[in-house]
Amino acid sequence: IFSNLYKDQDPFINGALKRGDWYRTKDILSCPQDFVIDEIKKSGLR
Repeated sequence: IFSNLYKDQDPFINGALKRGDWYRTKDILSCPQDFVIDEIKKSGLR
């Protein structure tokens, strides 16, 4: 989630895409809201 924390890589969207920062984001956003919330709760993320 923090693949460029030290800003030593390309900070722009094309660099983020090359690093895989946005991998499957479209799939996640197409899921129902309740599904996403339940998955986050199961993962223990806050």
